[in-house]
Amino acid sequence: MESFGGWQFWVEDGDRVRQFMVAEPDEIKARQCLRKNQPKGQILSRKIVPENVIQILKMKPGELCEWVASTEDNIVPVETPT
Repeated sequence: MESFGGWQFWVEDGDRVRQFMVAEPDEIKARQCLRKNQPKGQILSRKIVPENVIQILKMKPGELCEWVASTEDNIVPVETPT
């Protein structure tokens, strides 16, 4: 069984859903970290994050990061070489 290094949360914040990752294997501590930074949002879902993902992202224990999606207007097209 793969060990896990953190938790990923989807939080409803007003009229949008935000996605956070917390580098904390204990779910209770991860939720506390999330609440400290996002006290008013409602947790819609959560998912275990494998330890190797936390390592790849170079997150420190207890660190929280938010995943931000770009709008279509800001996406730069990728050109495929021919």
